[in-house]
Amino acid sequence: TQSTWGISDTNMQPRSVVARRDEEAINEYADHNAGLSIFCSNKQFEQHYSQGIVMYFKFCVFIMITNAVLTGCALISFASFASEKGSSFDMANDWFVSHYSDEQRAAWRASCVLAIISSFLFGFAWYVYSRSLTRHELAENDDSGNDLIHQNMQVPQNSRFIRRVLSAIAFVLVLAAAMAVAYAFALAQWKAQQNPSESSIVWFSFIVSAGIAVTNMLLQKISRALTNFEKRTTLTAVRNYNALKLILLKILNVWMFMLAKFLVQKSERNGNTDDDVVCYLDLVGRQYFTLIVLELTLSNFLEVGFPVVTQMIRSKYSTGSDISSRDEFDVSVEYLELIYRQYIVYVAFNSFPMVSALALITNILEFFIDRYRLMRLMRVSGEMKTKRMTHFLVFFLTLIALAGLLSFPSGSAFTISAHQNAHNSLWANCEVMPK
Repeated sequence: TQSTWGISDTNMQPRSVVARRDEEAINEYADHNAGLSIFCSNKQFEQHYSQGIVMYFKFCVFIMITNAVLTGCALISFASFASEKGSSFDMANDWFVSHYSDEQRAAWRASCVLAIISSFLFGFAWYVYSRSLTRHELAENDDSGNDLIHQNMQVPQNSRFIRRVLSAIAFVLVLAAAMAVAYAFALAQWKAQQNPSESSIVWFSFIVSAGIAVTNMLLQKISRALTNFEKRTTLTAVRNYNALKLILLKILNVWMFMLAKFLVQKSERNGNTDDDVVCYLDLVGRQYFTLIVLELTLSNFLEVGFPVVTQMIRSKYSTGSDISSRDEFDVSVEYLELIYRQYIVYVAFNSFPMVSALALITNILEFFIDRYRLMRLMRVSGEMKTKRMTHFLVFFLTLIALAGLLSFPSGSAFTISAHQNAHNSLWANCEVMPK
C-alpha cells in the first residue's frame, strides 16, 4: 500500500505492522460507522472514535468559537457603520472598511486592536483547553518503533544533509516562481480595472482568488515532494516538516498576491491624481471576500468530490477491501486547512471585518462535511489515531497570528497606523484613516 506521503508502507514498516493497521482501520470503520449519523451528538461521536480524531473535531469547534469572538470584535465598528447607513446600506459594497467614514475611525481601530490581542490569546487558550481534556499524557504513537521509516534510514547521513540543502534551494525557487505568477495576475487585474464596473472588479477578484486556490493545490504537491526527497527517518518528522513547508508556502502565496497588488498599484498609478485611485483597503477587502467564498464553495466541493472519484477508480483495480482503497483522512493536513483559513481571517479583518462571520459559516459547514468524509468516504490514518498534537497547533496558531499582524502592506500593524495623505499613498480615499 501507499501512505499519504507517497512512501511505500512495506518499506517504512514491517509487513505485519502494515497488515495490522489496515485491519484495524477496516474494523474501526465497520464497527463504528454502522448506523452513525453525521449529525450525531458529540458524546456519541466520542464513543465511536479514537482520541486523535475526536481532538480534531474539538479543534473545529474551537475555531468556530474564535471566529464568533472575532465577529463580536468586528461588530464594534460594523454595527455603528450599518446603523449610520440605515436603509441606504449597500449590500454589494458596504461590508468593506473602505466605505467607513472618519466617524468610525476610533471604533475600527478598537475592533482591530481587540482582534489582534484575541488572535495571540487563542493559541494559549487551546493549550489550556487541550491539556484539561485528559488527565494523562497521550503517547505520540501506538508503538514508537513503528514511527521509523526503515527505507530512509538506509540513506547515508551526508546524503540526507545534501538532500535537505537542495530542498531548501528548491523551496526558495518555488517562492520566486509563485511571486512571478502573483505579479502577472496583479498586473492583469490592474489593466482590466482601469475603466472598471462593480461587476468586473468582483469577477476579476474571483479569478485571482481561483488562481491562488490552484497555486495552493500545486504548492501542496510540491511540499510533499520536497519532504519525501529529504528522506526524513521518522513519520513524525515527515509530517512536521511537511506541515511547516505547506503552511509557509500557503501564507506566503497569499501574501505575495497582496504584495503584488501593492507593487503594481505603486508603479502603475504615476500621473494619476488621488481622486482616480481606489482605496487599497477596498481592493484587498474584496480579494479576501472572494477567497473565503471559494473556500466555502469550491474547496468543500472538491473535498467531497475528489475522494469519491479516487475511490471509484481504485475500487476497480484493488484486490483488497473497499475501505483499504479509500483515501486517508490525514488529521495533520485537515488541521492545516483550518489554520490556513484562519490566517485569511486575521489578515483580512482590518479591511473586511465581517470576514470572521463568513468564516464561521464556513467552519460550521466544514464540520459536517468532514464528518461525512470521515464516516463515508475515507479511512483513518493509523499513525494519527492517538495524536493530540497540542504543541503543533499552538505553534501554528501563534505563527498565523504573527503573520496576520505583519503581512505588509495589508496587515493590521500597517493599516491601523496609516495616513491617507502620504506621498503616492495606497490609502488615498480611505476615509477611515486620518489625513
